[in-house]
Formats: sequence, C-alpha cells, structure tokens
Amino acid sequence: MKFTILLSFKNQILDFPLMNKLSTVAHIVLGALFLISGLIKIGDVGAFVSLVSEYPVPGFAQHLAIFLPPAEVILGLALIFQFNTQRMALASGALLTFFTVFYVYGYATAGISDCGCFGNVPFLDGHPLIVIIRNAVLIGLSYVGWKYEPNALFGKKSEFSRQMITLAIGIVLFTLAGVSSERPLSANFGAEEVSGITAPRLNIEPIVEMADMRPENTYLLYIYSPTCPACWDTMENVKAYKTYGKVDDIIGITSTTADVNRQFVDLFQLNFETYLVDNNIIRGLTNSYPRIYIVRNNRITEQMPYPIVSPHRYRGL
Repeated sequence: MKFTILLSFKNQILDFPLMNKLSTVAHIVLGALFLISGLIKIGDVGAFVSLVSEYPVPGFAQHLAIFLPPAEVILGLALIFQFNTQRMALASGALLTFFTVFYVYGYATAGISDCGCFGNVPFLDGHPLIVIIRNAVLIGLSYVGWKYEPNALFGKKSEFSRQMITLAIGIVLFTLAGVSSERPLSANFGAEEVSGITAPRLNIEPIVEMADMRPENTYLLYIYSPTCPACWDTMENVKAYKTYGKVDDIIGITSTTADVNRQFVDLFQLNFETYLVDNNIIRGLTNSYPRIYIVRNNRITEQMPYPIVSPHRYRGL
C-alpha cells in the first residue's frame, strides 16, 4: 500500500507541469551561461587559445578553439529562443560533458587548474572541485531540458525573426573571434607617443627572487605564451627595449613546457632570460597575453598598453 502511494506520488511529480516549468528555467539558465561565457571569451580569443595550448592536446585543437566562443553564444541563443529544444539541450549536455572531461584530463596530466570557462574573468571560475560540481549541476539541467518539453515563451510567428537574429549575430561573432585571435578587441591603437597605464599592486616577489632582480635597475616584465599570435607579432619591439638601452633588462615568464619555450627562444633569438613559472603566478599577474609591466625598485609601476609599440615612441621610460 505504502509502495503504491509512493510510486503514485513520484509519477505525479515527474509528470506534473512543474517539470515543464523547470525545463523552461533550465533552458534559460543554460542559455544565459553559454551566452555570457562565449561573449567574454570573444573579447580576447587569443588568450583563450593560449590557455588551450597549455593542455596536452594536438596542435589542431588550438585552431578549433577559435570557433568555440561564437559557437557557445549561438548555442546560448538557441536555448533561450527555444530552437529544437530537445536537441539543443542534448548539445548543451554533450558540450558540458566534454568540457568537464577535458578539464579533468588537463588537471590530472598537466596540473592546469584554470578551466578558462569564462575567459579572462578569474572570479567566475574556482577550485577544481567547485568547477566539476558546477558542471555536474549544469549537465543535470541539460538532462531536464532534454527530458521535458519547456513551456513555450515565444509564438510560432516570431520563429523566423529569431532565427535571422541568431544567424546575424553568429556571423558577426565569428568575424570578431577571428579578429581577437590576433589581438584583443580592447587593444589600444594609439597616437604617435604612448604612455603607460597605472598598474595595480601585484606581488612579484617570487619573480624578483627567481630572476635575482636588483632594486636599482629598471626592467620590463614580459608575460607571454609561445603559442600566442600577439606575442609573436610584438616580440621584435619587446627585444628592442633592451637593444636600445631603454631598460636594464627584460624578464620573460611563461607557464608552458620547457621544450615549447626552448623552441620559442631559439626561433626569436631572445636577448633576455625567460623563466618557467606556475600557471597560478601568471593568473595572478594577467588574464591575457602578452602583458608587459615596467618594474622599478622591484615593484610594478606601469603597465604597457597593447599593442606594444617601438621603444622610440614609448614615453614612459
């Protein structure tokens, strides 16, 4: 008798319109998260690609990573606009599962704790366990969105308009993703002379000790990734700051592997020392590559704006 009552209660809960409402909420929440995640990363796709390159994956994965942010936005719009609701929820669950497996693989094999889920906004990410739990919850929401039909939020008459809006946004975002894979969208293409940006107080004590930096000297602290296209484009200008005596030395830091960094150093014939540091140190200093700070008295005093200009134009030194 009790078993029959419990079974009946369970069936009522699962079949109740509440589940359709929950499915509606799931589509909106998932759509909003994919939308935010994609839009943030589109601002600097190059930084996201650099992060992907830190994972032990084939080189072609870095090229595919360029298309991921706009694809996330399109998926987010499709979930919110309720296009093929069951298929989009299934795609959401599959993508989240892939992200989670990929993240766990990178954390287990390379110690990478930054999932890059929300691009250059570190506080939206968290401890690996938090990331995994969060993704598990989102995968659960994807299942609800796939299992139960959401309540219709839009009429059939507006479907074509919603499709055209999504298509137009998709075209624009794929174009912007290609542009920001080379340089951030917020890049400053400045005037004849360029001055520095007041830098936040950042802890560089581990780097000072590692590189044996002297307080009486002026340094450029160059934070880069060997796979970052913008780092390649600016390298000759960076080297010139030491060549023309604008600074006493340049300190390069990266979180890549020794082999990859050695190839980079040899390719560009760097005239300064580079150091391999933990990715957490990098994340504490920047959220995109390349980043250059001017260091005086063993503390950061200025941040050089991007793109990195010739030392003959920079008036901060």
